[in-house]
Amino acid sequence: MLDFTIHHISINVSNLANSLNFYYLLGFVEYHKFCSSDDRIKIIHLLKDKFILELFHYSVAPTTKTIPNNIEHSSFVGIDHFSLQTTKIEGAYKKLSEYVLPENNIQMGRTGIRFFFINDPDGNRIEIVEDKRNLNNIKQ
Repeated sequence: MLDFTIHHISINVSNLANSLNFYYLLGFVEYHKFCSSDDRIKIIHLLKDKFILELFHYSVAPTTKTIPNNIEHSSFVGIDHFSLQTTKIEGAYKKLSEYVLPENNIQMGRTGIRFFFINDPDGNRIEIVEDKRNLNNIKQ
């Protein structure tokens, strides 16, 4: 069996400053930066624990896509969201609600994880979870 670990998720953003401020709020820090010589593309790697979020910004903004705001079903093909874990979901909900309007209240998911969703400045979905399952004891 091949051995894989998660490395990063890449997101195209329309306004790099707005996106950086948003992800700094979530605890990410800048890890690496690339800017093409003609300034047409900027790539920023943000780090949170051992997770890398890669932000792409083009001098000509990519077209935005409409993603249905429906937790039960999405007809969008591609990355739907990424998830950040917290140990205090009520506190996270309260704090993040000061900056963004959550898509939903805290809910218990079908997999036994409490969650809610927020959107970054470009509408990319981020799931905030509280997972009290002991996943360290699962053999892989």
